Amino acid sequence: MRAALPERVRVTEGPEGRSVHFRWHSSASKWLVLFVVVSPIALGIGWQELLTSHFAQAILGTLAGSFLYVALAGWLNTSTVTLAGRELRVRHGPFPWPGIRRIPAALIRALEVEEHYVQTENGQRLTYRLIAVTRTGKRVRIVSAFDRYDQGAAEFLRRTLTEWLGLGEGASGSGRPAAAPRAG
Repeated sequence: MRAALPERVRVTEGPEGRSVHFRWHSSASKWLVLFVVVSPIALGIGWQELLTSHFAQAILGTLAGSFLYVALAGWLNTSTVTLAGRELRVRHGPFPWPGIRRIPAALIRALEVEEHYVQTENGQRLTYRLIAVTRTGKRVRIVSAFDRYDQGAAEFLRRTLTEWLGLGEGASGSGRPAAAPRAG
């Protein structure tokens, strides 16, 4: 019996092959959008003399545009992992983002979900990454947009891709069964 699809995950089959899609919808992106909208207002109130300089306006405009791009990507992007023939393809969009990959399926020995901690000013934030372990032992990041609440989605992607690649359900690259999803 197949497990229910986690939130923000969908599986499709098309002319390119079978795909699994994970919508980022990062909670941090909401705050970044708010910052991008509110900060020019705050700067306009307190720093009027600074903003008369074209150089300062260009710098602030570039920063605001960059933050807005990151916020919109974090809110709207989807990572798509496709098994097309004998190749695993990874892409992110609609906003272009680093991490586009093409890996020959025959090179993949196992898939793992690993915990990753991102340093913030308030401590650390837990995220998850989907990693492909190659036959030579090299670790290749497939998707890293999983927040702390997305472990179930990361494990679903790992299990689905493991099945599609014919690697065996317990394959984790270390000889031990992969961790089961945690509730929460």
